[in-house]
Amino acid sequence: TQGYRDPADLAAAIAADPLLRAREHLLARGVDAVRIDALDRAAADEIAAAVAFADASPAPALEQAYTDVQTIGEGAWQ
Repeated sequence: TQGYRDPADLAAAIAADPLLRAREHLLARGVDAVRIDALDRAAADEIAAAVAFADASPAPALEQAYTDVQTIGEGAWQ
């Protein structure tokens, strides 16, 4: 449980979940739940593959660890 967060706030956040709202929207428009579930599984599989690739990749060289991680405006990256 999350003792640091008001249960009403948590319930409101869950109700506003964009993925759940999109699912409800699609179901209301006649998209089959099986099709939506297949899309969810495909997305989860793609994410899992990306995480596995990242986990298996070598760490960047120390001098590159903090490059290209923050925009400083107008498309310039640090």
